[in-house]
Amino acid sequence: VYTPRAADKVPLPGVGFRFIGRIFTLEVFSGLTPTPSFTFAQPIMLCVNYTNADLLQAGGHPNNLMIQTYDTTSGAWINLPSTIDDARRTICARLSHLSLFALAAQVPTKLPMTGALLSSDGSALTAMLAVSAGFLVAGLALRWRR
Repeated sequence: VYTPRAADKVPLPGVGFRFIGRIFTLEVFSGLTPTPSFTFAQPIMLCVNYTNADLLQAGGHPNNLMIQTYDTTSGAWINLPSTIDDARRTICARLSHLSLFALAAQVPTKLPMTGALLSSDGSALTAMLAVSAGFLVAGLALRWRR
């Protein structure tokens, strides 16, 4: 059974990651009772679709997307080895068990178009915006003088 989860109702993502829309549990039931720690004899494939908005949150790079599972033993989100099909806009991972999962993005450390490094306080982005504003003002001043 697929059950969506709200981001504020699950453990926080690890450092350097953010959830980007889909957080859910997958469970097997025996009658009305969930089967805890259910494992498959052979791994299954879990595929999650991603959108342009998801891609933007990943800095525009599909390789920054990943499927994570929450490990209750360690209390940490674990990156699952995943494959990305950009043409189909899917990311897939093999699972041997059912659990809590999330579509996550590695927080970009560089601006998507320029490659400029982003600092944790956003100063690179602020500096880029200031330079852009300076060019805009200079361009307007030159145009006004004509």
